[in-house]
Amino acid sequence: MKTLKKGFTLIELLVVITIIGVLMGIVGPKVFDLLLSSGKTKIAASFSAWASQVVQYKAHYGYYPPFLFEEEEGVAIKIDDDELLNAFFASLKGKSKNSNSGLWETLSEDQLMHNPQSKEFHSFNENELNDDGKIIGFGNLQMLVDQDGDGAILLSDEVVDEILSSLSADYSSNQINNIDRDIFSVVNQPIIIFLLSDDKEEVTNVFSWDIDKYFK
Repeated sequence: MKTLKKGFTLIELLVVITIIGVLMGIVGPKVFDLLLSSGKTKIAASFSAWASQVVQYKAHYGYYPPFLFEEEEGVAIKIDDDELLNAFFASLKGKSKNSNSGLWETLSEDQLMHNPQSKEFHSFNENELNDDGKIIGFGNLQMLVDQDGDGAILLSDEVVDEILSSLSADYSSNQINNIDRDIFSVVNQPIIIFLLSDDKEEVTNVFSWDIDKYFK
C-alpha cells in the first residue's frame, strides 16, 4: 500500500507568499536604510582620511595643495572635471591616473606643481574609486580649506543654502528652518569635504564633519 505525501494546497501557498510579502514590506526598507547608512559611513571615513592627508601635505610642504585656492575661502572647490581630479590625485597620491588604462603613472612636469616631490600621502583603494576609475562622488564632490589659517572655515551663504537644501531629504523643514545659520556656517576644521544629493550617486549627503549635531 503506497503512502500518500501531503503537500501544500494552493491556498496555503498563497498565504505563505502573502506573509512573505508583508514581511518584506516591513523589513525591506529597514535593510535598505541600513545598507545606505553603511555606505555613507564608508564614504565619510574616506572623506575624513583625505582631509587628514591634506593636513599632512601642509605639514610636509608648508602649504595646502594649490588647487584648493582656486576659489576664495568659504566657496567650495567642486571636483567635476579631469583637470581638478588630476590635481587632487597628484596632491595626495603623488601620481596621475591614466584614464584609458586605469594605471597610476609618474607625474608630468606640469603636474609636479601639485606635489613637487611626488610624495604619496594617501593610497587610494578600489572602494574610493567609481567604475570609471574616477574618485567616488566625482562631479559633485566638494572641498573647502581654511585659507586664512584661523582654524575655521566660514561657509559662504551659497554653500550653506546648497547644503541645507540638500538636507531636506534627511530632515524636516521645521528642523532646517530652526538651524542657527551663524553657527552652522562655521566649521572648526582646516579642511572639509562633502557630497550632496545627486541623481548619479546612490549614496549622497555625506560629510567629513558632524552635520547631525546641528539637528539634535
